[in-house]
Amino acid sequence: MRESMNWTRSKQWGAFFGLLSMLANRALAQQVYIDVDRSFPVFSVYDGILAKDTNNAAAYRERGTAYYHQEDFEKAIADYNQAIARNSKDAIAYAGRGMSHFKQNDLDDAIADLHHAVRLNPNSAAIYHHLVDAYWSKGDWDNVITNATQIIRVNPSQSAWACDIRGSAYREKGDLDRALKEFETAIRLSPNWDAPHEDHGIILSRKGDLDGAIADLNEAIRLNPKRDGFYYTRAAIYREKGDWDADIANWTEAIANIPSEVWLLTERAQDYQIHKKDFSKAIADYNKAVELSPGYYRDRALAYQRENLNDKAIVDFTKAIEYDRTTYYYFVERADAYFKNGQYKAAREDLDHAIQLNPNGWSSYSELAYCLATCPDASLRNGEEALKMAHKGCDLNPNNGTDCTTALAAAYAETGNFDDAIRYQKESLDRVLDRIRNDRGWGVSDEDIKKMKDRLALFEQHKPYREPLKRKPNP
Repeated sequence: MRESMNWTRSKQWGAFFGLLSMLANRALAQQVYIDVDRSFPVFSVYDGILAKDTNNAAAYRERGTAYYHQEDFEKAIADYNQAIARNSKDAIAYAGRGMSHFKQNDLDDAIADLHHAVRLNPNSAAIYHHLVDAYWSKGDWDNVITNATQIIRVNPSQSAWACDIRGSAYREKGDLDRALKEFETAIRLSPNWDAPHEDHGIILSRKGDLDGAIADLNEAIRLNPKRDGFYYTRAAIYREKGDWDADIANWTEAIANIPSEVWLLTERAQDYQIHKKDFSKAIADYNKAVELSPGYYRDRALAYQRENLNDKAIVDFTKAIEYDRTTYYYFVERADAYFKNGQYKAAREDLDHAIQLNPNGWSSYSELAYCLATCPDASLRNGEEALKMAHKGCDLNPNNGTDCTTALAAAYAETGNFDDAIRYQKESLDRVLDRIRNDRGWGVSDEDIKKMKDRLALFEQHKPYREPLKRKPNP
């Protein structure tokens, strides 16, 4: 009986070893690819095999791949190391270890392993795919192109994809003409694939052919009307043209085709409010968005704020905060509404709380600086503290955006340093005017520009700026 049982177990282990041998030989003969949808036996299978044969390279490799799919990359690498130590010609193990390094953002080790894998198996399109991913993450566009070209060599059926990725790499290199040719080849090879049409359109828009770009996006959307990113790209082109009616029509088409994407309503609402000056249609879209998801209270609050309906804005900001008390800039935005509503102490409390939530959030400091510098209530105004907060906000924002420099200008004016106030206010104004030139004034109104110019004129007269007193100061 015991001999019979041992013979049966021997047959079972033999079947496992046969399976692993078959997997190893088949994988080496075909392409090497770490398939994220692949299912694996329970780990006990591999543990059992290795308990019987600690030198089974295929079992280590397969268990490493199972760990990879569980996103336990340290254990995956450890098993791939064992597999490679026992079989230095296992391309799959090198590729798997390389992709595990890639997932840990260890790009140099990933590339080294993948190159070793491709030397062992130079006709695996999948390894070249992995090299494309790794080099793309490094921003090494020449090597992206080189490895995409290898994909065309070993698997011509993937030529359209390879041409599209080469076009994207040439775009990143700044060679727009070559990028166009690559995207055109991808379209010719795969005319019903939507992505190259969008990529081609983006290049045309950069070259100034906006109508050609729109035609490309129209075709991409025809091929895949459920892809929200296409509508976003087409919207950017319409905005560059300054064609707000077409932009609204773009969002209307998107809403009809992808009703589950609530954010599309808020995009159309912004066009209605900012560029068509039709607040009734805008607020109807925001109301619908809030009805579908409470996460859009903040968007409606910002819309009310743009109309100086600060009481309503505060109500919606409060609802947004009740829905999510951890997002610091909700408190910054409500503070702005409180401040404009004359509720200065409440504004200060919100800003202090925002800083507690995120001590590295630059907008909290810039907003606090602006409030301290421009508050019409002298008991709450403090120029020196404003200047300190303004510098803190600028230090935390490497781009020193318009809000930072505007707050810094106001703080310098409050402390009597009008030379620096003028310098930073001019910098803020130049940034906004440049934004208008490059972005067709998206989100910037004529009233905004006038206010900035009026403030600059005050500083040039050696006068600080004060926000208008909307009501008697109260908490």
